[in-house]
Amino acid sequence: MLFSGRFFGVTLPVWHCFFAFTEKTRIHMALSEHLQQKLNKKYAPSAMVDITYKGNDISFKTDAEGNPILLFIGRRDQNGTVKGERYARRFKRDEQGLLIKDHWELKGKAT
Repeated sequence: MLFSGRFFGVTLPVWHCFFAFTEKTRIHMALSEHLQQKLNKKYAPSAMVDITYKGNDISFKTDAEGNPILLFIGRRDQNGTVKGERYARRFKRDEQGLLIKDHWELKGKAT
């Protein structure tokens, strides 16, 4: 095949190669440092907060402690929902409840 690529010993058509590359790239996309600083603040507990950041509409849901845990970034439609990307926040804590690790995972499209 003229338009193909080889991944893990399997020959794939070119569109599969592009899809694999873009999906791999999207998974490793990270939030900007400035946006993470905004999201590290405490907000109203168990609330949905709507803000604008660098031309993007952002909505996030907070947990019982006021930490943002679910994030939507994109453009807000007429109904008020954000169309774009969806992220989820993961906390890793030890036995005493101290925070060990905190990171955001890209979950996919927000519709």
